Amino acid sequence: MMPRAFGGATPVRMPTLMLVEDSRYASEVMRLYARSLGLRLRRAADLDSADTHLRLYHPDIVMVDLGLPDGRGEGLIERLAQAPHRPPLLIAVSGQAELGAGALAAGADVFIEKPMPSIADFRAVLVEHFPAPLPLLLLPDRTISAQPDRMALKDDLSFAAQTLSLPEESNDAPMIRARTRYVAGLLDGIAGTLGDGALRDAAREELLRHGANAANHAASNADQSFHHLRDLVNQRLRDVMAERGI
Repeated sequence: MMPRAFGGATPVRMPTLMLVEDSRYASEVMRLYARSLGLRLRRAADLDSADTHLRLYHPDIVMVDLGLPDGRGEGLIERLAQAPHRPPLLIAVSGQAELGAGALAAGADVFIEKPMPSIADFRAVLVEHFPAPLPLLLLPDRTISAQPDRMALKDDLSFAAQTLSLPEESNDAPMIRARTRYVAGLLDGIAGTLGDGALRDAAREELLRHGANAANHAASNADQSFHHLRDLVNQRLRDVMAERGI
């Protein structure tokens, strides 16, 4: 397969994509995309490791998930947008479309709602938004289907199941809300990628319950919605583990 340059420009090196994403399953999707397109990929699982990477490297594209275990991705996007050596392209990613406006206001060039588009559509986003001079990207092989290793999915579900099973200590309610909201956001993105409507609905119910408008959200079925999400996660985890006798 011969590479094709953006806009006919003569490339000097392959572009580097820095992915800031906590989900191993979502990261596996992007690894397959990057391999298909000829991108060099670096990955950080949280804000702290992203800062370490960015002190050492200057990627062409930085793609930031908005819900990370040690903070919000909007803060990292804002810092990068104002940095002296701003990455040429900043992409914000989330399963929650309503977060897009805030990400763009923070300085992102584009917002992508999970689940990720096809490889060809993702390449089109890069072509449209990457500024000149444009580096080289491969045309994706349309026969390639991004099917990540199910072990990555098992790891994400295991983490979610363990976190949802932690005891809820009444004297630290803000921590409990933040923890549950983070896990619900993680599951929302995973469910979107999997096309699992039931899991996504349950995750979004918890996001509503712990979100900015939580006071306006009915709390009468709070325990029921939490237990429903926890039970779904455990069932999906058992299903994945049964696939290969893990």
